[in-house]
Amino acid sequence: MTNQLADERMPTSLKWVVAGVWLHAVINVAAGIFLLALIHGRHGDGLALVTFIAFLSILIGVLLGTCAALAPGGARWTRKTVLVIEWLTIVTGVRQLFSGPIISLVGMAIAGIIVLAYSSAEGKEWFTV
Repeated sequence: MTNQLADERMPTSLKWVVAGVWLHAVINVAAGIFLLALIHGRHGDGLALVTFIAFLSILIGVLLGTCAALAPGGARWTRKTVLVIEWLTIVTGVRQLFSGPIISLVGMAIAGIIVLAYSSAEGKEWFTV
Protein backbone atom coordinates (compact mmCIF):
# COMPACT_ATOMS: atom_id res chain seq x y z
CA MET A 1 0.00 0.00 0.00
CA THR A 2 1.06 3.53 -0.57
CA ASN A 3 0.34 6.78 1.12
CA GLN A 4 -2.90 8.54 0.16
CA LEU A 5 -0.71 11.53 -0.55
CA ALA A 6 1.47 9.46 -2.91
CA ASP A 7 1.21 12.12 -5.60
CA GLU A 8 2.71 14.58 -3.12
CA ARG A 9 6.23 14.60 -1.80
CA MET A 10 7.14 13.85 1.79
CA PRO A 11 7.34 17.10 3.77
CA THR A 12 10.89 18.38 4.10
CA SER A 13 10.74 18.36 7.90
CA LEU A 14 9.89 14.66 7.84
CA LYS A 15 12.68 13.94 5.37
CA TRP A 16 15.19 15.37 7.86
CA VAL A 17 13.69 13.37 10.68
CA VAL A 18 13.80 10.17 8.62
CA ALA A 19 17.51 10.91 8.13
CA GLY A 20 17.72 10.98 11.94
CA VAL A 21 16.00 7.59 12.06
CA TRP A 22 18.59 6.28 9.58
CA LEU A 23 21.34 7.70 11.80
CA HIS A 24 19.85 6.02 14.86
CA ALA A 25 19.62 2.74 12.91
CA VAL A 26 23.27 2.88 11.84
CA ILE A 27 24.45 3.75 15.36
CA ASN A 28 22.49 0.84 16.85
CA VAL A 29 23.84 -1.69 14.35
CA ALA A 30 27.39 -0.39 14.77
CA ALA A 31 27.12 -0.50 18.56
CA GLY A 32 25.84 -4.07 18.47
CA ILE A 33 28.63 -5.18 16.15
CA PHE A 34 31.18 -3.36 18.32
CA LEU A 35 29.92 -5.13 21.45
CA LEU A 36 30.09 -8.50 19.72
CA ALA A 37 33.65 -7.76 18.58
CA LEU A 38 34.65 -6.80 22.13
CA ILE A 39 33.44 -10.05 23.64
CA HIS A 40 34.57 -12.32 20.81
CA GLY A 41 36.52 -15.24 22.19
CA ARG A 42 35.98 -14.30 25.84
CA HIS A 43 34.40 -16.43 28.51
CA GLY A 44 32.91 -15.53 31.84
CA ASP A 45 29.97 -14.27 33.75
CA GLY A 46 27.85 -11.56 32.22
CA LEU A 47 28.75 -12.28 28.61
CA ALA A 48 25.29 -13.73 27.92
CA LEU A 49 23.72 -10.40 28.89
CA VAL A 50 26.19 -8.42 26.79
CA THR A 51 25.55 -10.75 23.85
CA PHE A 52 21.79 -10.30 24.27
CA ILE A 53 22.17 -6.51 24.38
CA ALA A 54 24.38 -6.57 21.28
CA PHE A 55 21.89 -8.62 19.27
CA LEU A 56 19.00 -6.50 20.56
CA SER A 57 20.84 -3.37 19.43
CA ILE A 58 21.36 -4.86 15.97
CA LEU A 59 17.71 -5.94 15.78
CA ILE A 60 16.49 -2.46 16.77
CA GLY A 61 18.85 -0.92 14.21
CA VAL A 62 17.52 -3.16 11.44
CA LEU A 63 13.94 -2.40 12.49
CA LEU A 64 14.61 1.35 12.47
CA GLY A 65 16.33 1.07 9.08
CA THR A 66 13.32 -0.78 7.71
CA CYS A 67 10.99 1.89 9.08
CA ALA A 68 13.13 4.65 7.58
CA ALA A 69 13.20 2.90 4.21
CA LEU A 70 9.41 2.53 4.20
CA ALA A 71 8.67 6.03 5.56
CA PRO A 72 8.36 7.66 2.12
CA GLY A 73 5.41 5.36 1.47
CA GLY A 74 3.72 6.54 4.65
CA ALA A 75 2.95 3.14 6.22
CA ARG A 76 1.22 3.73 9.57
CA TRP A 77 3.01 0.88 11.39
CA THR A 78 6.40 2.47 10.73
CA ARG A 79 5.37 5.64 12.57
CA LYS A 80 4.13 3.71 15.59
CA THR A 81 7.23 1.49 15.66
CA VAL A 82 9.61 4.45 15.49
CA LEU A 83 7.68 6.31 18.20
CA VAL A 84 7.89 3.33 20.58
CA ILE A 85 11.61 2.84 19.99
CA GLU A 86 12.40 6.55 20.33
CA TRP A 87 10.37 6.88 23.54
CA LEU A 88 12.29 3.91 24.94
CA THR A 89 15.50 5.68 23.93
CA ILE A 90 14.43 8.79 25.85
CA VAL A 91 13.45 6.79 28.95
CA THR A 92 16.73 4.86 28.84
CA GLY A 93 18.65 8.12 28.40
CA VAL A 94 16.99 9.67 31.44
CA ARG A 95 17.92 6.60 33.47
CA GLN A 96 21.51 6.83 32.23
CA LEU A 97 21.74 10.46 33.33
CA PHE A 98 21.39 9.29 36.92
CA SER A 99 24.39 7.00 36.49
CA GLY A 100 26.64 9.66 35.05
CA PRO A 101 27.13 9.76 31.27
CA ILE A 102 26.11 13.16 29.92
CA ILE A 103 26.55 11.81 26.36
CA SER A 104 23.09 10.25 26.73
CA LEU A 105 21.74 13.80 26.22
CA VAL A 106 22.70 13.59 22.54
CA GLY A 107 20.73 10.39 22.02
CA MET A 108 17.81 11.80 23.98
CA ALA A 109 17.84 14.98 21.89
CA ILE A 110 17.81 13.06 18.60
CA ALA A 111 15.05 10.77 19.86
CA GLY A 112 13.07 13.77 21.13
CA ILE A 113 13.24 15.51 17.76
CA ILE A 114 12.09 12.34 16.03
CA VAL A 115 9.21 11.87 18.49
CA LEU A 116 8.07 15.47 18.04
CA ALA A 117 8.11 15.27 14.25
CA TYR A 118 6.42 11.87 14.06
CA SER A 119 3.80 13.06 16.58
CA SER A 120 3.10 16.32 14.76
CA ALA A 121 -0.02 16.83 12.67
CA GLU A 122 2.15 16.68 9.55
CA GLY A 123 3.67 13.37 10.68
CA LYS A 124 0.28 11.89 11.56
CA GLU A 125 -1.12 12.97 8.19
CA TRP A 126 1.80 11.49 6.25
CA PHE A 127 1.65 8.08 7.91
CA THR A 128 -1.92 7.21 6.96
CA VAL A 129 -1.80 3.77 5.34
